[in-house]
Amino acid sequence: MKAKVITLAQLQAKRACYGQINLFTKVFGTEVKVTKANAVKAAKAGFDIGWASENLLTPTAYEAYKAVKKSAWEAYKAVKKSAWEAYKAVEKPAYEAYVVAIRHVVAMRPAYEAYVADTKSAWEAYKAVEKPASKAYDAACWLAFYKAYNN
Repeated sequence: MKAKVITLAQLQAKRACYGQINLFTKVFGTEVKVTKANAVKAAKAGFDIGWASENLLTPTAYEAYKAVKKSAWEAYKAVKKSAWEAYKAVEKPAYEAYVVAIRHVVAMRPAYEAYVADTKSAWEAYKAVEKPASKAYDAACWLAFYKAYNN
C-alpha cells in the first residue's frame, strides 16, 4: 500500500484548530506520509484522532475506520471496567466513612485525610491500568485511520 500524504495546507483548509496546526508543524513539518510509524507518532504526540477521522477521511474510509474504532473502544472499556470496579470496592467504604465523619465538623479534616489515604493506592492501581489502555485505544484508532486513509 502506497502511503498518502497529509499536508499543513489540508489542515488549514479544513480549519483545524491552532493547537493542532502547531503540533503538526512541530512534529511533522509541512507534510507527513500516513504510515503505520507516523500513525503511532501522531497518537503519542496527542493529535486529535476524532477531528482527523471526521475531516480527513472519505465517507467510505470513515465508515471503515468507525468499525475498527468500535472494537478498540469495547476492548478499552473491558480493561477499564475491571480496574474501576477494584477501585470502587476500596473507594466506596472509605467515602461512606468520610460522609459519616463530616457530619461532625471537627472530624472533617482527619476523615478526609483517611479517605485520601485509604483510596490512594486503589486510585493509582486504576490509573496504572487505565492510562496504558487509553494509549492503546488511541494507537488502535490511529492505526485504523492509517488503513482507512490509505485505502
